[in-house]
Parts: sequence; structure tokens; C-alpha cells
Amino acid sequence: MRGLVPHDRVCEIDEQPDSGWTMGELEARAAVKNGGLKTVLPGAIELGLVALDEDGRWRVPKKLPAIATPLRKLTVAAAELGDQPIPPVEKRKYRRWPAPRSGVDALSL
Repeated sequence: MRGLVPHDRVCEIDEQPDSGWTMGELEARAAVKNGGLKTVLPGAIELGLVALDEDGRWRVPKKLPAIATPLRKLTVAAAELGDQPIPPVEKRKYRRWPAPRSGVDALSL
């Protein structure tokens, strides 16, 4: 499952070893330096995408939360974009309406 997104990389963690991962193994897999996942792992833990077991090894839970599927699609799409910039959304063109009339004329619109 693609769940750990350190900076601009997606860490593929579908095939976990039976013994789980050490922090160093996860960092190597994500191609980040020592400590590079410290800002990402708390969010992944909170979302239920990865858990630290009693042996100090990281594992993907057997039952993933509902957010896992849409998050996977989002991270795959983001990874496919690469360094390609996303074009800004154009501003909506506003049409100026005439100033409201006062008195009886306003009621005859």
C-alpha cells in the first residue's frame, strides 16, 4: 500500500517482510536520510496505515482503514506527476451588474 509520502517520494510498502521493518529499513525503502520519516510516520500511525509492534518493528495492519484506498489513488497520481508543475486555476470572470435603482423604478425590474 502506498501510504508513506516523505517529501516527493512514495514509499511502496505492499510486500512487508514477515518480521516487519526497522526504522532504518523503512527509511532506506523511502530513500530518505536517517530521521527522514519522523514527520511522516505520526500521520501514518494516526490514520492506521502503519503500526509499531511490541518488538519495535513497523507493520501494515491486516485490516486497513477506509482512507487507505483513496489515499493510495492520490499518492499514485501525485507520484505520476513527478516534478511537473500543476497549472493554476484561472480566476472566474465577474460580470458587473448595473447599480440598483431606487424608488418605484426598482420595483418595475
